Amino acid sequence: MNELRSLERKRASDMSPYVAICYITFGVFLLILRVLYKMLIPMMTEAAKQIAGAGMGRATIVNIDAERMKMILSHCGIIQGICFPVW
Repeated sequence: MNELRSLERKRASDMSPYVAICYITFGVFLLILRVLYKMLIPMMTEAAKQIAGAGMGRATIVNIDAERMKMILSHCGIIQGICFPVW
């Protein structure tokens, strides 16, 4: 019985660095989403307003729905948090 508990403790201590890496990775993911949310989306919407209707060759600039992009990023964070269990 003592041997089984010792193996469980050893396994838990061996897995703790991997669990920490998973949490750090999730934190970095959330940080990147935050940067996109605060910096990239406003820049994209402003650029789209400035170039509104102007075509570049065959490409055209499309209006960007900032609220929809923010909702998508929020959903990405929620889904990643729910579907990224640490066992």
